[in-house]
Amino acid sequence: MDRVEVRGGRAVGVRLVGGEVVDAGEVVLAAGTYASPTILGRSGIGPADHLAALGIDVVAALAGVGENLLDHPLVSLDLPAARRATGPRYQALTTLRSRAGGPEAPDLHLLLAGPFDASSDVSPTGAVFGIVAGLMAPRSVGRVRLRSADPLDWPSIHVGHLTAPEDVDRLVEATLVARQLARAEPLAGCIDGPELTPGPVVSDDDHEGLARSVRERVSSYHHPVGTCRMGPDPDDGAVVDSRGLVHGVERLRVCDASIMPTIPSANTNLPTIMVAERISAWMRDA
Repeated sequence: MDRVEVRGGRAVGVRLVGGEVVDAGEVVLAAGTYASPTILGRSGIGPADHLAALGIDVVAALAGVGENLLDHPLVSLDLPAARRATGPRYQALTTLRSRAGGPEAPDLHLLLAGPFDASSDVSPTGAVFGIVAGLMAPRSVGRVRLRSADPLDWPSIHVGHLTAPEDVDRLVEATLVARQLARAEPLAGCIDGPELTPGPVVSDDDHEGLARSVRERVSSYHHPVGTCRMGPDPDDGAVVDSRGLVHGVERLRVCDASIMPTIPSANTNLPTIMVAERISAWMRDA
């Protein structure tokens, strides 16, 4: 989809990439945390200066569109599996609270991934598994911005992982907990050889070495939220109200993980389903 058609401050349909316009009495965007803000931007809904610089007429100046990108970063402690095996067999996940986590919900996940077949240059046993740490309450924030008004042009995405130093510290702590687990039975019996990454050259008391390893190897849990965040005040960065209605544009809603103002300390699939169920119920009752 290219954009939402807005006339007189009201959504009246959508324009497809091929130019066809589909009329609608109400428009609901459910394109996700990366695509929903880019569709809004091409529709003229977003940060006014940014849109004007791209030659897009401003329909509703909402500075928060594309801001407040939150995602769960991951880092793995990689280990040589004791026997060659294909496909995940170690099904376990635990939650815990880091020392810097505060009184809110647990801010760390530790889960097992693998074992997976691996070449001999990766693992001497021909198989590898990981104790993966996920930071569930990140303080780092990124953003999504348009590169152009062309719907076929990918947006610029800065996930913002580990831009807050305390996020690095908490993943270092999680790595140390993962090492404790790997050295204890029964998990130790599943390992044949020295740790692969960060590796034995990085000792437990080498905080900077562990932090460097975390920064070099961080990846995503693929739980992005927040780029059309919910809130009462658009001047404070809110994009939609408490029922998903876009501020300043009638008959336009966003109904996906992008409207979450903060990221859940959990996998985001069920919260996203509940957002959709709640908003669809309000729409049915309207």
